[in-house]
Amino acid sequence: MQFQVLAETFQKAHQKWMALGKPASAEFILLADAYLPGVPVYQGRFDIEEQTVPTIHIHERGLSRRKSIPDFLAYAHAIEEAKRNLEK
Repeated sequence: MQFQVLAETFQKAHQKWMALGKPASAEFILLADAYLPGVPVYQGRFDIEEQTVPTIHIHERGLSRRKSIPDFLAYAHAIEEAKRNLEK
């Protein structure tokens, strides 16, 4: 169930970024957020945001990761493909 939430959140973030015209943000933009099921709320945070550099900043539980936009897109596509393969 957690993987499904992660995959859907990546997909929402990617779709919102595309709908915004692939912005190189001059400010913080929250692209998608969710809470992971089965995890205490304070540990279940999962946010994907675009920041000023431009980079994509991913908060997952206690981790905070930054990815370049091309790296994020490759990562998001891999997660989306894995989700499709699991649903078969």
